[in-house]
Amino acid sequence: GERPEKYYGISEMLEQNLIESYPEGFNPLVERIEEDDTIYSLHPIMNRYTQHLLDFEDGLGIVRVSKSSKALNLRTVIRNRFGKDLKCVCIGSDSECDYSIKEGLDIISKLVLRQKKRVILIVVQALSAGKDLGNLKNKVRFGIESRGSQLANGSQGIAGRLCGYHDNRDFKLMANVELLQHYAQFEQNWEIYSEDEWKDRLYDLGVRNLSTHTFQRIVQKEGVIRPIRSVETFSVEQLVAGEMRDQLTFLSDEAYEKLLDFFTPEIYEGSKSMRFGENGVTIRLSSNYSPGDNRVEKNWENSVVGADFGSIMFKKENYEYGILISNFPIDDSRNNLGFCGIKVLESSAPILVERLTNTDGDGMYKTGIENINLSA
Repeated sequence: GERPEKYYGISEMLEQNLIESYPEGFNPLVERIEEDDTIYSLHPIMNRYTQHLLDFEDGLGIVRVSKSSKALNLRTVIRNRFGKDLKCVCIGSDSECDYSIKEGLDIISKLVLRQKKRVILIVVQALSAGKDLGNLKNKVRFGIESRGSQLANGSQGIAGRLCGYHDNRDFKLMANVELLQHYAQFEQNWEIYSEDEWKDRLYDLGVRNLSTHTFQRIVQKEGVIRPIRSVETFSVEQLVAGEMRDQLTFLSDEAYEKLLDFFTPEIYEGSKSMRFGENGVTIRLSSNYSPGDNRVEKNWENSVVGADFGSIMFKKENYEYGILISNFPIDDSRNNLGFCGIKVLESSAPILVERLTNTDGDGMYKTGIENINLSA
Protein backbone atom coordinates (compact mmCIF):
# COMPACT_ATOMS: atom_id res chain seq x y z
CA GLY A 1 0.00 0.00 0.00
CA GLU A 2 2.98 2.35 0.22
CA ARG A 3 3.30 4.84 -2.64
CA PRO A 4 6.82 6.32 -3.02
CA GLU A 5 7.07 10.08 -3.39
CA LYS A 6 8.69 10.00 -6.84
CA TYR A 7 6.25 7.47 -8.24
CA TYR A 8 4.47 8.77 -11.34
CA GLY A 9 0.96 7.40 -11.46
CA ILE A 10 -2.52 7.94 -12.82
CA SER A 11 -3.14 10.62 -10.18
CA GLU A 12 -0.36 12.76 -11.66
CA MET A 13 -1.48 12.13 -15.24
CA LEU A 14 -4.94 13.43 -14.34
CA GLU A 15 -3.54 16.47 -12.53
CA GLN A 16 -1.48 17.35 -15.60
CA ASN A 17 -4.48 16.90 -17.95
CA LEU A 18 -2.71 14.27 -20.02
CA ILE A 19 -5.81 12.06 -20.23
CA GLU A 20 -8.99 12.72 -22.20
CA SER A 21 -12.19 10.71 -22.45
CA TYR A 22 -13.04 9.06 -25.71
CA PRO A 23 -16.30 10.20 -27.30
CA GLU A 24 -19.24 7.83 -27.22
CA GLY A 25 -18.93 5.11 -29.83
CA PHE A 26 -15.33 6.03 -30.62
CA ASN A 27 -13.54 3.84 -33.15
CA PRO A 28 -10.03 4.63 -34.47
CA LEU A 29 -11.40 3.94 -37.93
CA VAL A 30 -14.31 5.71 -39.62
CA GLU A 31 -16.30 3.63 -42.08
CA ARG A 32 -18.34 4.86 -45.01
CA ILE A 33 -20.00 3.06 -47.90
CA GLU A 34 -19.31 4.12 -51.47
CA GLU A 35 -20.88 2.13 -54.30
CA ASP A 36 -21.23 -0.97 -52.10
CA ASP A 37 -17.58 -0.75 -51.01
CA THR A 38 -16.51 -0.03 -47.41
CA ILE A 39 -14.00 2.82 -47.23
CA TYR A 40 -11.92 3.25 -44.09
CA SER A 41 -10.26 6.42 -42.85
CA LEU A 42 -8.73 7.51 -39.56
CA HIS A 43 -10.94 9.11 -36.94
CA PRO A 44 -9.93 12.79 -36.44
CA ILE A 45 -8.72 11.99 -32.91
CA MET A 46 -6.65 9.05 -34.15
CA ASN A 47 -5.21 11.32 -36.81
CA ARG A 48 -4.38 14.01 -34.21
CA TYR A 49 -2.64 11.50 -31.97
CA THR A 50 -0.63 10.13 -34.89
CA GLN A 51 0.47 13.63 -35.84
CA HIS A 52 1.66 14.10 -32.26
CA LEU A 53 3.88 11.02 -32.69
CA LEU A 54 5.23 12.45 -35.93
CA ASP A 55 6.35 15.59 -34.08
CA PHE A 56 9.09 13.47 -32.49
CA GLU A 57 12.13 11.89 -34.11
CA ASP A 58 11.21 8.58 -32.52
CA GLY A 59 8.54 7.19 -30.23
CA LEU A 60 5.68 4.82 -29.69
CA GLY A 61 1.90 5.08 -30.00
CA ILE A 62 -0.28 2.31 -28.56
CA VAL A 63 -3.83 1.48 -29.57
CA ARG A 64 -5.84 -1.33 -28.04
CA VAL A 65 -8.73 -2.84 -30.01
CA SER A 66 -11.12 -5.69 -29.28
CA LYS A 67 -10.99 -7.66 -32.53
CA SER A 68 -8.30 -8.80 -34.95
CA SER A 69 -10.35 -7.58 -37.93
CA LYS A 70 -10.34 -4.03 -36.54
CA ALA A 71 -6.61 -4.23 -35.87
CA LEU A 72 -5.80 -5.42 -39.38
CA ASN A 73 -7.95 -2.76 -41.06
CA LEU A 74 -6.39 -0.07 -38.88
CA ARG A 75 -2.89 -1.33 -39.71
CA THR A 76 -3.65 -1.19 -43.44
CA VAL A 77 -4.99 2.39 -43.29
CA ILE A 78 -2.03 3.64 -41.23
CA ARG A 79 0.53 1.99 -43.50
CA ASN A 80 -1.14 3.38 -46.61
CA ARG A 81 -1.50 6.84 -45.12
CA PHE A 82 1.93 7.37 -43.54
CA GLY A 83 4.18 5.08 -45.54
CA LYS A 84 7.82 5.35 -44.45
CA ASP A 85 7.16 8.03 -41.82
CA LEU A 86 6.36 5.34 -39.25
CA LYS A 87 5.98 1.61 -38.78
CA CYS A 88 2.72 -0.02 -37.74
CA VAL A 89 2.82 -3.36 -35.97
CA CYS A 90 -0.06 -5.55 -34.80
CA ILE A 91 0.40 -7.99 -31.88
CA GLY A 92 -1.96 -10.57 -30.45
CA SER A 93 -2.83 -14.25 -30.42
CA ASP A 94 -4.36 -14.26 -33.93
CA SER A 95 -2.14 -15.77 -36.63
CA GLU A 96 -2.76 -12.74 -38.87
CA CYS A 97 -1.06 -10.43 -36.35
CA ASP A 98 2.59 -9.58 -36.99
CA TYR A 99 3.80 -11.01 -33.69
CA SER A 100 2.69 -12.54 -30.42
CA ILE A 101 2.45 -10.12 -27.49
CA LYS A 102 5.73 -11.18 -25.87
CA GLU A 103 7.71 -11.29 -29.11
CA GLY A 104 6.10 -8.08 -30.33
CA LEU A 105 7.08 -6.04 -27.27
CA ASP A 106 10.70 -7.19 -27.63
CA ILE A 107 10.78 -6.19 -31.29
CA ILE A 108 9.07 -2.85 -30.64
CA SER A 109 11.67 -2.05 -27.98
CA LYS A 110 14.48 -2.60 -30.51
CA LEU A 111 12.75 -0.54 -33.20
CA VAL A 112 12.17 2.46 -30.93
CA LEU A 113 15.13 2.41 -28.54
CA ARG A 114 17.89 1.16 -30.85
CA GLN A 115 16.77 2.04 -34.36
CA LYS A 116 15.04 5.31 -33.32
CA LYS A 117 11.88 4.54 -35.29
CA ARG A 118 8.37 5.89 -34.89
CA VAL A 119 6.04 2.97 -34.28
CA ILE A 120 2.31 2.54 -33.77
CA LEU A 121 1.59 -0.63 -31.84
CA ILE A 122 -1.89 -2.11 -32.22
CA VAL A 123 -2.74 -4.54 -29.39
CA VAL A 124 -5.58 -7.01 -29.88
CA GLN A 125 -7.44 -7.47 -26.60
CA ALA A 126 -5.20 -8.20 -23.60
CA LEU A 127 -1.77 -6.73 -22.93
CA SER A 128 -0.90 -9.65 -20.64
CA ALA A 129 -0.26 -9.14 -16.96
CA GLY A 130 3.32 -8.39 -15.97
CA LYS A 131 4.40 -7.04 -19.38
CA ASP A 132 6.35 -3.92 -18.39
CA LEU A 133 7.25 -1.30 -21.00
CA GLY A 134 10.52 -0.59 -19.18
CA ASN A 135 12.58 2.11 -20.91
CA LEU A 136 9.86 2.46 -23.57
CA LYS A 137 7.87 4.53 -21.06
CA ASN A 138 10.06 7.52 -21.90
CA LYS A 139 9.23 7.08 -25.60
CA VAL A 140 5.44 6.67 -25.47
CA ARG A 141 3.80 9.55 -27.35
CA PHE A 142 0.18 8.45 -27.15
CA GLY A 143 -2.11 5.66 -25.99
CA ILE A 144 -5.71 4.84 -26.83
CA GLU A 145 -7.29 2.51 -24.26
CA SER A 146 -10.50 0.93 -25.53
CA ARG A 147 -11.28 -0.91 -22.29
CA GLY A 148 -13.48 1.09 -19.94
CA SER A 149 -16.00 -1.25 -18.35
CA GLN A 150 -13.58 -3.24 -16.19
CA LEU A 151 -11.55 -1.67 -13.40
CA ALA A 152 -8.37 -3.70 -13.85
CA ASN A 153 -8.29 -3.45 -17.66
CA GLY A 154 -9.21 0.23 -17.74
CA SER A 155 -6.67 1.32 -15.14
CA GLN A 156 -3.84 -1.18 -15.52
CA GLY A 157 -3.94 -1.41 -19.30
CA ILE A 158 -2.17 1.34 -21.24
CA ALA A 159 -2.50 3.88 -18.42
CA GLY A 160 -1.05 1.44 -15.90
CA ARG A 161 1.92 0.63 -18.18
CA LEU A 162 2.86 4.33 -18.14
CA CYS A 163 3.00 4.41 -14.35
CA GLY A 164 6.36 4.15 -12.62
CA TYR A 165 9.63 6.09 -12.65
CA HIS A 166 10.34 8.11 -15.80
CA ASP A 167 10.45 11.69 -17.02
CA ASN A 168 8.01 11.44 -19.92
CA ARG A 169 5.34 14.11 -19.55
CA ASP A 170 4.66 14.78 -23.22
CA PHE A 171 2.19 12.11 -24.19
CA LYS A 172 -1.54 11.94 -24.90
CA LEU A 173 -3.79 9.29 -23.46
CA MET A 174 -7.40 8.53 -24.29
CA ALA A 175 -9.27 6.40 -21.76
CA ASN A 176 -12.29 6.29 -19.46
CA VAL A 177 -11.45 9.37 -17.39
CA GLU A 178 -14.19 8.81 -14.82
CA LEU A 179 -12.92 5.29 -14.17
CA LEU A 180 -9.34 6.56 -13.81
CA GLN A 181 -10.41 9.40 -11.50
CA HIS A 182 -12.08 6.82 -9.30
CA TYR A 183 -9.08 4.51 -9.47
CA ALA A 184 -6.81 7.41 -8.47
CA GLN A 185 -8.57 7.49 -5.10
CA PHE A 186 -7.43 3.90 -4.58
CA GLU A 187 -3.95 4.87 -5.76
CA GLN A 188 -3.79 7.49 -3.01
CA ASN A 189 -5.39 5.32 -0.32
CA TRP A 190 -5.56 1.58 -0.99
CA GLU A 191 -7.82 0.95 2.02
CA ILE A 192 -10.67 2.73 0.22
CA TYR A 193 -11.24 -0.53 -1.68
CA SER A 194 -13.06 -1.91 1.35
CA GLU A 195 -15.53 0.99 1.47
CA ASP A 196 -19.00 0.21 0.11
CA GLU A 197 -19.52 3.72 -1.23
CA TRP A 198 -16.34 3.53 -3.31
CA LYS A 199 -17.33 0.20 -4.88
CA ASP A 200 -20.94 1.29 -5.42
CA ARG A 201 -19.69 4.33 -7.34
CA LEU A 202 -17.97 1.99 -9.78
CA TYR A 203 -21.34 0.42 -10.52
CA ASP A 204 -22.76 3.89 -11.24
CA LEU A 205 -19.94 4.41 -13.73
CA GLY A 206 -20.97 1.29 -15.62
CA VAL A 207 -18.02 -0.73 -14.32
CA ARG A 208 -19.41 -4.22 -13.75
CA ASN A 209 -16.16 -6.18 -13.43
CA LEU A 210 -13.33 -5.35 -11.05
CA SER A 211 -11.06 -7.80 -12.86
CA THR A 212 -11.39 -10.71 -15.27
CA HIS A 213 -12.66 -13.00 -12.51
CA THR A 214 -14.12 -10.53 -10.00
CA PHE A 215 -17.41 -8.79 -10.64
CA GLN A 216 -20.18 -6.77 -9.05
CA ARG A 217 -23.85 -7.60 -9.25
CA ILE A 218 -26.94 -5.73 -8.07
CA VAL A 219 -28.71 -7.90 -5.51
CA GLN A 220 -31.20 -5.27 -4.34
CA LYS A 221 -32.11 -1.98 -5.96
CA GLU A 222 -32.72 1.05 -3.79
CA GLY A 223 -36.35 1.37 -2.77
CA VAL A 224 -39.08 0.04 -0.51
CA ILE A 225 -39.25 -3.70 0.17
CA ARG A 226 -41.23 -6.00 2.46
CA PRO A 227 -38.75 -8.42 4.09
CA ILE A 228 -39.89 -11.98 4.70
CA ARG A 229 -40.62 -12.40 8.42
CA SER A 230 -40.92 -16.20 8.56
CA VAL A 231 -40.68 -19.25 6.29
CA GLU A 232 -42.38 -22.62 6.81
CA THR A 233 -42.26 -25.70 4.56
CA PHE A 234 -44.93 -28.43 4.43
CA SER A 235 -44.96 -31.61 2.37
CA VAL A 236 -48.09 -32.68 0.48
CA GLU A 237 -48.38 -35.67 2.84
CA GLN A 238 -48.54 -33.34 5.85
CA LEU A 239 -51.16 -31.19 4.14
CA VAL A 240 -53.37 -34.16 3.19
CA ALA A 241 -53.11 -35.62 6.71
CA GLY A 242 -54.04 -32.23 8.18
CA GLU A 243 -51.06 -32.39 10.55
CA MET A 244 -50.18 -28.73 10.08
CA ARG A 245 -53.66 -27.25 9.71
CA ASP A 246 -53.25 -25.27 12.95
CA GLN A 247 -50.13 -23.59 11.52
CA LEU A 248 -52.10 -22.31 8.51
CA THR A 249 -54.78 -20.44 10.41
CA PHE A 250 -54.61 -17.54 7.94
CA LEU A 251 -56.34 -19.83 5.41
CA SER A 252 -60.08 -20.44 5.50
CA ASP A 253 -61.30 -24.02 5.30
CA GLU A 254 -62.39 -23.41 1.71
CA ALA A 255 -58.92 -22.08 0.78
CA TYR A 256 -57.26 -25.06 2.50
CA GLU A 257 -59.34 -27.47 0.38
CA LYS A 258 -58.36 -25.55 -2.76
CA LEU A 259 -54.73 -25.85 -1.71
CA LEU A 260 -55.07 -29.63 -1.58
CA ASP A 261 -56.76 -29.67 -4.99
CA PHE A 262 -53.62 -28.12 -6.57
CA PHE A 263 -51.89 -31.48 -6.08
CA THR A 264 -54.45 -33.43 -8.14
CA PRO A 265 -53.68 -34.55 -11.75
CA GLU A 266 -56.55 -32.39 -13.05
CA ILE A 267 -54.58 -29.32 -11.98
CA TYR A 268 -50.92 -30.21 -12.59
CA GLU A 269 -51.76 -31.78 -15.97
CA GLY A 270 -53.53 -28.57 -16.95
CA SER A 271 -56.94 -30.06 -17.67
CA LYS A 272 -58.55 -27.88 -15.01
CA SER A 273 -57.87 -24.34 -13.80
CA MET A 274 -58.77 -22.81 -10.46
CA ARG A 275 -58.43 -19.42 -8.75
CA PHE A 276 -57.24 -19.32 -5.16
CA GLY A 277 -58.98 -16.09 -4.19
CA GLU A 278 -57.98 -15.90 -0.52
CA ASN A 279 -57.78 -12.34 0.77
CA GLY A 280 -54.24 -11.21 1.70
CA VAL A 281 -52.64 -14.33 0.22
CA THR A 282 -50.86 -14.75 -3.12
CA ILE A 283 -49.55 -17.97 -4.65
CA ARG A 284 -47.17 -19.21 -7.32
CA LEU A 285 -48.12 -22.62 -8.73
CA SER A 286 -45.40 -24.72 -10.34
CA SER A 287 -47.66 -26.26 -12.99
CA ASN A 288 -48.66 -22.80 -14.23
CA TYR A 289 -45.18 -22.15 -15.65
CA SER A 290 -43.52 -23.37 -18.80
CA PRO A 291 -40.35 -25.50 -18.59
CA GLY A 292 -37.25 -23.36 -18.12
CA ASP A 293 -39.23 -20.48 -16.61
CA ASN A 294 -40.63 -22.07 -13.48
CA ARG A 295 -40.80 -19.21 -10.95
CA VAL A 296 -41.45 -21.62 -8.10
CA GLU A 297 -38.19 -23.46 -8.75
CA LYS A 298 -36.25 -20.25 -9.38
CA ASN A 299 -37.43 -18.60 -6.16
CA TRP A 300 -37.45 -21.65 -3.89
CA GLU A 301 -33.88 -21.34 -2.54
CA ASN A 302 -34.10 -17.53 -2.36
CA SER A 303 -37.16 -17.69 -0.12
CA VAL A 304 -35.44 -17.04 3.20
CA VAL A 305 -36.04 -14.74 6.16
CA GLY A 306 -35.01 -11.19 5.26
CA ALA A 307 -35.38 -11.59 1.49
CA ASP A 308 -37.70 -9.25 -0.42
CA PHE A 309 -41.20 -10.74 -0.39
CA GLY A 310 -42.22 -8.71 -3.44
CA SER A 311 -39.33 -9.96 -5.57
CA ILE A 312 -40.27 -13.58 -4.87
CA MET A 313 -44.03 -13.23 -5.01
CA PHE A 314 -45.73 -10.10 -6.40
CA LYS A 315 -45.09 -6.39 -5.85
CA LYS A 316 -48.46 -5.02 -6.96
CA GLU A 317 -50.22 -5.49 -3.64
CA ASN A 318 -49.16 -5.70 -0.02
CA TYR A 319 -49.95 -9.34 0.65
CA GLU A 320 -49.49 -10.74 4.15
CA TYR A 321 -48.67 -14.25 2.98
CA GLY A 322 -47.25 -15.90 -0.10
CA ILE A 323 -47.26 -19.60 -0.94
CA LEU A 324 -44.87 -21.30 -3.37
CA ILE A 325 -46.55 -24.52 -4.49
CA SER A 326 -44.45 -27.34 -5.94
CA ASN A 327 -47.39 -29.48 -7.08
CA PHE A 328 -45.76 -31.99 -9.46
CA PRO A 329 -45.28 -35.43 -7.84
CA ILE A 330 -41.70 -36.08 -6.73
CA ASP A 331 -41.20 -38.81 -9.37
CA ASP A 332 -42.50 -36.53 -12.15
CA SER A 333 -39.76 -35.43 -14.57
CA ARG A 334 -41.07 -31.87 -14.32
CA ASN A 335 -40.33 -31.73 -10.60
CA ASN A 336 -36.76 -30.43 -10.43
CA LEU A 337 -36.90 -29.61 -6.71
CA GLY A 338 -37.26 -33.18 -5.52
CA PHE A 339 -40.01 -31.97 -3.21
CA CYS A 340 -43.79 -31.93 -3.45
CA GLY A 341 -45.46 -29.48 -1.12
CA ILE A 342 -45.53 -25.80 -0.23
CA LYS A 343 -43.35 -23.07 1.19
CA VAL A 344 -45.24 -20.40 3.15
CA LEU A 345 -43.75 -16.90 3.34
CA GLU A 346 -44.99 -14.28 5.80
CA SER A 347 -44.22 -10.67 4.87
CA SER A 348 -43.44 -7.87 7.30
CA ALA A 349 -43.88 -4.10 7.27
CA PRO A 350 -42.25 -2.23 4.38
CA ILE A 351 -38.80 -0.69 4.90
CA LEU A 352 -36.60 1.57 2.80
CA VAL A 353 -33.38 -0.10 1.67
CA GLU A 354 -30.30 1.30 0.02
CA ARG A 355 -28.73 -0.45 -2.92
CA LEU A 356 -27.31 -3.89 -2.23
CA THR A 357 -24.38 -5.12 -4.32
CA ASN A 358 -22.52 -8.39 -4.23
CA THR A 359 -18.86 -8.79 -5.11
CA ASP A 360 -18.06 -12.27 -6.32
CA GLY A 361 -15.51 -14.12 -8.42
CA ASP A 362 -15.17 -17.21 -10.57
CA GLY A 363 -11.39 -17.53 -10.46
CA MET A 364 -9.36 -20.15 -8.62
CA TYR A 365 -9.39 -18.01 -5.48
CA LYS A 366 -13.16 -17.61 -5.24
CA THR A 367 -14.50 -15.09 -2.74
CA GLY A 368 -17.93 -13.73 -1.94
CA ILE A 369 -18.21 -10.42 -0.14
CA GLU A 370 -21.63 -8.91 0.41
CA ASN A 371 -21.98 -5.20 0.98
CA ILE A 372 -25.36 -4.62 2.57
CA ASN A 373 -26.83 -1.25 3.53
CA LEU A 374 -30.28 -1.04 5.10
CA SER A 375 -32.03 2.01 6.51
CA ALA A 376 -35.37 1.85 8.27
